[in-house]
Amino acid sequence: MSYILETKGLTKRFGGFTAVDHVDLHIEKGAVYGLIGKNGAGKTTVLRLIAGLIQPSEGRVEFPLGRPGIGILLETPGLYMNMSAFDNLEIKRIALGTGSPADSSRLLEFVGLSQWAHVRAGSFSLGMRQRLGIALALTGDPELLILDEPINGLDPNGIADVRRMIKDIARDGRKTILISSHILEELSKTAHVFGVLKDGVLTGEITEDELSSSSVGYIRFMLDDMAAAKEVLERMGIYSYQQKGDHLLLVMEQIHRSGDMIREFVLNGVHVSGCETIHESLEDFYIGHTKEG
Repeated sequence: MSYILETKGLTKRFGGFTAVDHVDLHIEKGAVYGLIGKNGAGKTTVLRLIAGLIQPSEGRVEFPLGRPGIGILLETPGLYMNMSAFDNLEIKRIALGTGSPADSSRLLEFVGLSQWAHVRAGSFSLGMRQRLGIALALTGDPELLILDEPINGLDPNGIADVRRMIKDIARDGRKTILISSHILEELSKTAHVFGVLKDGVLTGEITEDELSSSSVGYIRFMLDDMAAAKEVLERMGIYSYQQKGDHLLLVMEQIHRSGDMIREFVLNGVHVSGCETIHESLEDFYIGHTKEG
């Protein structure tokens, strides 16, 4: 597996307070990695450590494929409010010594700000400022994009805009995106891999595919004859099930065989009025890795 970024025992202490505690992240090249955690869990500190804005107390950040160009949007964008959107991008482009003015124009078009290119950033709405912040992070065409809570405070239209941009950036797999959020629903729509932070500790990592094929799940059947259904299951070698009421049966093993179960029920005169396969959700995974004790 090609990791563009790994952290090994990454730790940050502020006096006697440990904000990040021996975190080991594994971020594959081209992935959209979602770092989940409540406010105060240590997400921003991890991102600052990765970006090199602060130094670790212990551990290290490694770039196995060589150090990539990094674009960063941490919390709120750092904008020159008395300057236009275009001039904000030009200042950063010139400082990086890369590209041409045409690149700044293309970025403004990408984030949907072309018609406000020469409007002062101070007059922008929060959503427009966030879009300009993403354009700034993309200046210089970085391989690794770090976005810290990019939808914080945005209205539904602004959230949809940011989600669209993240998907567009990730589409060809050239860029790796590390995005933090405490909003599970939004991360589930954009990220391919998820890491859970709790009190500065990484409590688990899981891929989208691992979530969807998780063995933690069950089949929910609505049936008319529970006794006959149980006999059918046991003849199939299935013994992990629970009856809920007169017609609901939960099957907790061999959930990949739901089709076989339905066929056997029908052949044995059991009427199936409903069948649903339930897998562990991102919310289940998050709760399981953040609950006390």
